[in-house]
Amino acid sequence: GAASTGLFSGIAENARVRAIKVFDSVLAACFEDFSCQLFDVTTRDLRCSLRHKHEKSITCLEAADIDPFSGDQRLIAGSSDTALFCFSLKTLFCSYKIVLHSSVTCLHGAWEWLFIGLSSGEVICLDKKSLKKIGTQDCHSPNRVTCMTTGTEGTQRLLVTGSDDGVIAVRSAESFVLLRTFWRHTKPVISLAVWNNILCSGGEDKRFVMTDVHTGKLIRFIDKHAGHVTSVVVVGRNVVTGCLDGRLRCFDIKTGNLLRVILSESSGISCLSATSCMIYVGCENGQIQAI
Repeated sequence: GAASTGLFSGIAENARVRAIKVFDSVLAACFEDFSCQLFDVTTRDLRCSLRHKHEKSITCLEAADIDPFSGDQRLIAGSSDTALFCFSLKTLFCSYKIVLHSSVTCLHGAWEWLFIGLSSGEVICLDKKSLKKIGTQDCHSPNRVTCMTTGTEGTQRLLVTGSDDGVIAVRSAESFVLLRTFWRHTKPVISLAVWNNILCSGGEDKRFVMTDVHTGKLIRFIDKHAGHVTSVVVVGRNVVTGCLDGRLRCFDIKTGNLLRVILSESSGISCLSATSCMIYVGCENGQIQAI
């Protein structure tokens, strides 16, 4: 069935939603209380909780390629306990575990790669199918890698990373060669998204910024947020921001014009995930809403 709008049910409230990932008819969400749950996007009902042994909070979620042996869809979960778990969405059990040397702060899957951002400032690249390590790069040490996204520049694939000190770095996704850096935020960069050559970034400084990712040239600052800009997602030719002030803001990505403001039914917005027709909103009070 088609996805439906409204609040999701079966959620234990008051545990902040850390991350959301949507797979076809399933929404995966991880919470501040260490739990990770799966929901049906059609009915918005809780399906089940994933069985995991993370000793600390799960910080981020991403998809891996279909398991080449079982054919199962796989979900990757990173944690502040330095472990990376791979779950089968069919059996709900952990099928693969990777122990790293630093806490996992963010994940981003693109092309055939899975990028892992660490609190040490490093980024690790894995093959998205085999989950074998390809390489490691120190991107922001001694600051944390706080968020990542990817884009292209001609035929070159780009990896864009944000950090605690407000710096954004653009590298070759294949070789990790540094192409350019720019300082757009006075506090940690929390969210990144790319549309064509336009990089959108949100930070704890309440700033939402558009930068030409190919040149590093500033396009515009947008100071219309009353809290941390926790999430930035591109939907068609528009960009949507989530903010701790509890509002979604939709901007024209070319002009920067504010098109619409939507007040969340819950509380401050902690994360967003978007499909072609829906936006899923995770909130500070543990609620998840489909818009």
